[in-house]
Amino acid sequence: MLTKINPQLKQFLKLFLSIIFFTSIVYPQTHLDDEFQGSYRKRAKTSIVRSLTTGNISRVHKYDNLRDLFLFLPKDVEMRDKYPDLKINGGDPEKRKNEELFNVEVTCWVIAAKYEGGEGDRDFHVIVGDSPDTALAIYLNVEVSGLPENSSKNYQPLREARKQFLEIFSDYNFTTGFSYIDPPRKVKIKGSLFFDGQHNHSCRTCPGPAYAKPGTVWEIHPIYSIISAE
Repeated sequence: MLTKINPQLKQFLKLFLSIIFFTSIVYPQTHLDDEFQGSYRKRAKTSIVRSLTTGNISRVHKYDNLRDLFLFLPKDVEMRDKYPDLKINGGDPEKRKNEELFNVEVTCWVIAAKYEGGEGDRDFHVIVGDSPDTALAIYLNVEVSGLPENSSKNYQPLREARKQFLEIFSDYNFTTGFSYIDPPRKVKIKGSLFFDGQHNHSCRTCPGPAYAKPGTVWEIHPIYSIISAE
C-alpha cells in the first residue's frame, strides 16, 4: 500500500538531490585536496615566490602573451651552464635560483592537460600555447601543483588554483595521458617561474604531447591563479 511522503521530507530530498547533482557538475574529479607526492625540488614546486621581508606574495610581472614572456627567460643552456645542479642528474636544488624568483601573469590557451596520479606527484600538467592553432603556437608547461602541508601559507592559494582549474575543466576527467582540449580555452594564469632541470625539451619522451611540445624546460610552477579569459 502506497503512503504519502511527508512534505518536509520531500523538500529535503529535493534539496539533497540537487546538491549532489550540482557537486557532480562542478567537481567531477576527486583531486581537489591531493597532496604533492613528488620529491624533486619539492619546496620550490609547492611554494609561491614571496617577499623575504613581509612574507606576502611578490609582485606580479605581467606579459600579454607567451612570446613576450619567453624574451624575458634565460636560455636553457645558459641556466645549466651557470647552475650545474640544474643539469640532468645534476642534483636536487631545494631553493629557487635568482632567475626563478619571479611571479608572472600571462594570457594563453590551454591546449592539453593530464593528471599525474598513480605513482606521480599529483600535479595537473597543463600545456599552454600563445595561439589556439597548434600549427602556429609556441608552448609552455605550467603546473597546478599538488598541495603542501596544510600548515603552509601556500596551502590555501594553491588549493584555490586547483579549485579554479577543476571548475574551468569540469567537463574533462584527466588521467595520466594528455587530453586534447577541444577547442583550446583562453585563460589568464598567475604563478612562479620554475626551471625543470630534471627534463630536456622537444624530444619524444620530453614533457608534452607529440602535437604540443614546449621548446624549453622553463615552467610556471606552481600556478596560484587560473581564470577564464574567454
